[in-house]
Amino acid sequence: MAWHSACSRLPRPCSPPEPIAAIEFVLEQRGLSRKDLEGVIGSSGRISEVMNKQRSLSLAMIRKLVETFDLPADVLIRRTGSTAAQSFTSRVAL
Repeated sequence: MAWHSACSRLPRPCSPPEPIAAIEFVLEQRGLSRKDLEGVIGSSGRISEVMNKQRSLSLAMIRKLVETFDLPADVLIRRTGSTAAQSFTSRVAL
C-alpha cells in the first residue's frame, strides 16, 4: 500500500491511518468514489454512515474491504476517533 511505503521513508515511525482515512486514500489513489463501495459495504446510506463515522465497520465489511481493495485488516479493525469516544461515553453512562 502506498501510505505504508511513504511512511517508511520518514525519519520517524508513523502510526497507521484510521480505517476511514485508509479507505478514502485507496479510493482516491484508484480514482474511485464512495459509490464503488456499494458492493463492499452496502447501500449508499450504510456507506454514508460508515464514512461519516456514525457506524462501525462490521466483520463482513472488513473482510470484503480486505479482499476487494487489499487493505490490511489490522488497519481496518482500529477504532475511529468518534467511534472510540462514543464507546467510552456509553460505558461511562452505564
